[in-house]
Amino acid sequence: MAYADLGELGTQDSEPVVYNWPATCAVLRLLPWLVLAILAFLRSRRGQTGWRVFIPVIAVMLILFAIQQVLPYLHHLHSRIAEVSLPPIVSSLVTAGAFGIAALWLLSHRMTNRGRLRRLLFAAFVMLLFGATVLLIFEGTEIGPNTVPVLIIYGMCVLLLLLATTIASRLNRRRFSFLGGLLMGCVLCGGLLCPATILVVMAVSGHGDLQSDEVLRGLTYGGAMGLIAGLATFAVAFPFAYYALRHPVRRAELAQALGIEQETSTHAAK
Repeated sequence: MAYADLGELGTQDSEPVVYNWPATCAVLRLLPWLVLAILAFLRSRRGQTGWRVFIPVIAVMLILFAIQQVLPYLHHLHSRIAEVSLPPIVSSLVTAGAFGIAALWLLSHRMTNRGRLRRLLFAAFVMLLFGATVLLIFEGTEIGPNTVPVLIIYGMCVLLLLLATTIASRLNRRRFSFLGGLLMGCVLCGGLLCPATILVVMAVSGHGDLQSDEVLRGLTYGGAMGLIAGLATFAVAFPFAYYALRHPVRRAELAQALGIEQETSTHAAK
C-alpha cells in the first residue's frame, strides 16, 4: 500500500484511496525490452552479437536513475539549493531516445550499400517509429493534447541527432574526432534548429512583429532550449557512440551505417 503524509493539506482520519494498477501497464513497459531482445536474437543468428546493444541502453538507464536520485538530495545537502526533480517528460524522452538508437543499431545492417539520403530516411523512420511507440507506452497509450507536443519534441531531437551524426561523419573524414564532431553537431544544430523553428512559427502565425522585443525574447529562449536539447541529445547518444568506437566490430558497423571511411574510423575513437 502506498502512503504519504500530507501534513496540513489533508486529514489523517480519512478513508484510504484505492488505486488499481492494471497488469497491462507493467506488461506494456516490458514491450520495448522484448522487441530489442527479438531484434538482438535475430541479429545474433546472422553471426553478429546483437546482445551487446543492451550495454549502452542499461548505461543510459543507470545514469538517468542516478540523476533522478541525486537531484532531490542536493536540497537536503544544502538548504540554499532549490529542491528540483527531473520532469517525467525528460525521463520519457531519454528512454525513447535510448531505445530508438538501440533499434537503429540492431537494424544497421540494412543501411549498408545505400545512398546517404536513403540511410538518413531509414534511420529517421526506425527512430521515430520505435521511439514514438516507447513514448506512447510511458506517457499513456492514448494520444492526447499533452502527448502530441512530446512527440514533436522527440521528432526534433531525432532530426537534431541525424544532422549531428552527418556533421560528425564529415568531420571524421578530415581526421577530426567523431565524438568531438558529434558534440559540435548537437550543440550547433540544437542552437540553430530551435530558434529557426520559433521564427518560422511566428512568421506563419502572424504572432508578433519580426522586429519586436517579443521575437527577440522568443529567439533567445529558443536558442537556450536548443543548446540544452543538443547537450541532452549528445548525452543520450554518447554511450552508444563511445562503445561502438571502442569495439572493432561495432566500429565497423557504425562506419558502414554513417558512411565513415574505414581507414579514418579508428581515429574517431580518439
